[in-house]
This record gives sequence, structure tokens and C-alpha cells, in this order.
Amino acid sequence: MDAPSPEEELGSERYGLVLNGRTYQALFAYTVEERWEPGPAAVIAPDAQQKIFFRALPLQSLVPILVSAGTVALLSISVWQGWIPSLAVSQNLVFSQLEFWRIFSALFEHADAKHLLNNLLPYVGLGWLLWGYFGSLAFPVVPILLGSAANFLAIMTYHPQSLLVGISGTVFAMAGMWSALYIKNDSRFSIRKRILRAMGFILVLFFPLSLEANVADRVHILGGIFGFIAGYFGWGKLQPERVSAQKNSAGRVKVL
Repeated sequence: MDAPSPEEELGSERYGLVLNGRTYQALFAYTVEERWEPGPAAVIAPDAQQKIFFRALPLQSLVPILVSAGTVALLSISVWQGWIPSLAVSQNLVFSQLEFWRIFSALFEHADAKHLLNNLLPYVGLGWLLWGYFGSLAFPVVPILLGSAANFLAIMTYHPQSLLVGISGTVFAMAGMWSALYIKNDSRFSIRKRILRAMGFILVLFFPLSLEANVADRVHILGGIFGFIAGYFGWGKLQPERVSAQKNSAGRVKVL
């Protein structure tokens, strides 16, 4: 009968040979215990984290952003053509006529084509960044809610009959969120440099819009403040998805 191989599994046990050079001395049996234990949390070096955070966004990720922007444009055009009634909001409409839905619907109506285009360009750009790096919570869910909240507070500071329209409150909320998330995550630079870069980004992007007539600056300010707070104090909920997944993953090791 052939002798067992140096390591052969028979039933639940394994057998091995004790050899002295090429001379057989003894046969011994042993078992292998396998169990899973949580390992230490994964740690990402700062440079590796930046490679993930600043990864290139695929062009196909623009599709949901363009669909969202197209919906805004379609609703605005529908109001202009008289296909649907006005979606504007005012203090009187909300508190006297109890049309609370207008706080949300006013985001999707614009005064004219120029107003619409000025809002949609940064809306698409910022939406692509937020959705691509941080997921659907960062766009469009949170910005839409923050834009509605900005509308609600702003109408209480204007004349009861003053009408507000446009998605600029949401756009400024998106800018505030992106600035806060950038400050939190771009560890390549000191905190002072991150703040200065974020401020420069906001000024370059939105200063021209603030020079136009009939601009609801209070909505812009409120939206930006709300967005920054949501991004900076989001308790990790708005962290980059891939980075968070690796930071919070607990490895599993096989112990023999």
C-alpha cells in the first residue's frame, strides 16, 4: 500500500510525515481550525486618499445631471408658454393662501431665458462634482431641500406680495456644500490655503450673478450658508463614497 503523501486530508483530519532527510520516521495527525476575526480598520495614506477624491469623473455620470437640468428648463418653458400656472412663491401665497408647495416649486420657474441659463450652467457643473464624488445625497436631495429652506426664510424678509423664482438658492447651496467638503477633504494644503481657495472659487463663480438687477441676494446668502453647514457638519454622511467605504471597512483575516 502506498504511504500517505507528506500532507493529505483524510476526513476531518490531516496527516503528515516526519522525515529525517529522505528517511520515514513517523506519521502524525493534525487538524486545522479556521475562524474569522475582525481586523483593524483600513487606513488610507493622505496621498492615496487624494487620488481617490480627485479621480476623473466618467462622462456618463453627466446623464442624471443633464436630466435634472432638463426638467428645470422644461418647467420654466412650460410656465412661459402658459402650459402650467406660475410656480412662484411669495409670503402672501404661503401664509395667506396656504400654498406651501410653492416653497419648493418656485425653484423650477425662471424669469426669462437669461435667468435660466445663468442658473443652469453652475447647476450642471456643481451637480456633476457633488453627484460624482459624494453621491445622490449631495445632489440633488440635500441641495433641493436647502434651496427650499432658503426660499422659506427669504420670503419672510420681503414684501408679502414679492414673488421669488429660480433655482439660484439651490445653486448657492451646492457651492457652499462643495466648498465645505473641499476644505474637509483636500489635505494636500493647509487649512488656511483651503479656505482661501474655496472663497476664490465662490467669488469667481458667482460674483457676476450678484451684479444683475432684481437678484434675490438674501436667497443666495441663505443658500450658501445652509450648504456650507450641511457640507462641513454633515457628520460623514456627505463624505466621498469610495473614500468613506475604505476608511470605515473592517478587514477580515483567516487564522489557522
